[in-house]
Amino acid sequence: VFFKGISRAETSCEEKLRWIFFLYDTNEDRKIDENEYLDLFRLIYRVHGLVFGATHEEQIKELFQHYDRDDDRRLSWKEFRHLCE
Repeated sequence: VFFKGISRAETSCEEKLRWIFFLYDTNEDRKIDENEYLDLFRLIYRVHGLVFGATHEEQIKELFQHYDRDDDRRLSWKEFRHLCE
């Protein structure tokens, strides 16, 4: 359902981002915490046969922290959308 939803031409960019947000939000609390964010990147690297090293993790953490505007260690929908823009 996810891939069908984001691949349809009539699905707006905003709606596609919402689908991706829900993919990251694995505990369904409507926020993406740093661990959820890192877990998805680890999975992406693993699927592509790449090593997710300490340098990658640090870069991803820095990106996460930059867009966590309220410093609650979680990305809201608004913060996530801003990151994607």
